[in-house]
Amino acid sequence: MREKKKISRVYKTLTFKPEKKILDYLASKLFKFFTADQFTFFAFFGAIVVAVAYQFTGNSLNFLHLANLGIFIHWFGDSLDGRVAGLRGESRPHYGHYMDHIMDSLGIVIIFFGIAMSPIATSIYWLTALVLALLIFNHVYLKASVTSVFKLSISTIGGTEVRILFILFNISLILSKNPTYILLSKKLFLSDVLIVLFSIILGFVLFKEISNSLWGKNKIRD
Repeated sequence: MREKKKISRVYKTLTFKPEKKILDYLASKLFKFFTADQFTFFAFFGAIVVAVAYQFTGNSLNFLHLANLGIFIHWFGDSLDGRVAGLRGESRPHYGHYMDHIMDSLGIVIIFFGIAMSPIATSIYWLTALVLALLIFNHVYLKASVTSVFKLSISTIGGTEVRILFILFNISLILSKNPTYILLSKKLFLSDVLIVLFSIILGFVLFKEISNSLWGKNKIRD
């Protein structure tokens, strides 16, 4: 039986260096008071805040400020759980890996489903984006299981960069008041137009990553 290799993590994101300094400092101040699992569940709570905030946007787009707070909470908890586990001497590589990433997946489902069911978005476009996002997650996890290298980014875009884009997306909806458009006899919100463009990019990235893994420069060799 082949010995299972330890999975190594690769960070190559735009914000990695400044983010690492901030998170290492925060972890050093907080690890005595909170456990890694508490940070993980705090991140999950952030996802719920985002989904709930979107349900009230029919009353006021200012609830998107609450959604942005939820995104920050999600980043805060998700980014600190592993660091805190290490500082507390409670690292559990297999349990932690599973716990972290299953909660990440559940968080993404809650956020996208919450937006899809909100009054300022059309569900089909957001659910399509959710499927593509989960397929990218699936690709990353599968490739990590067979190559023992876990890439936490696609090119230089990782979770933090996506969250920043999401916050800018929400701000753009507030400032523009999420106007509607008629395309091919269908009514689309600005939120729909932007997520369709994002889905096209996700689809292209997914196709490129799978192609490279099967036939390209990053081909899986055995």
